[in-house]
Amino acid sequence: MTSHMTLMFGYLNSEDDEALTLSMKFGPSEGHSFRAVILKQDEYVTGLSGVHGYGMRDGIKSLTFHTNCGEHEPIGSVNDNSAIGFKIDIDPGIRDRREFGGLFGSYSKNNLSSVGIYVSPIARYDMVAKRENIGP
Repeated sequence: MTSHMTLMFGYLNSEDDEALTLSMKFGPSEGHSFRAVILKQDEYVTGLSGVHGYGMRDGIKSLTFHTNCGEHEPIGSVNDNSAIGFKIDIDPGIRDRREFGGLFGSYSKNNLSSVGIYVSPIARYDMVAKRENIGP
């Protein structure tokens, strides 16, 4: 049996009385289960990990969201043979909510093919270059 993963993203729209706004579906439209990853108000995404099948057509089998509060449970096939493949870790070094720019990815008619994180670097005080005058 082939496992398929489809993703949708949502956020609470503060301009619309906190109504849930959902993205379009990314991945095949068939599927029989739904799992939500709900972030707390002070929680933000810091990385991703997952399992990609061995073949190019296998796609992403499971996906785990990492946040400043820890790891969420994996989404997708994690306990059966369809989760066999190679592990992928994405740690862009996000340490501040303002650095998370969003998620991107691609999918085919059969599976989620790729996923990544947009990062918006911000100047950090501990990384700002020190200006020093040299000479007379």
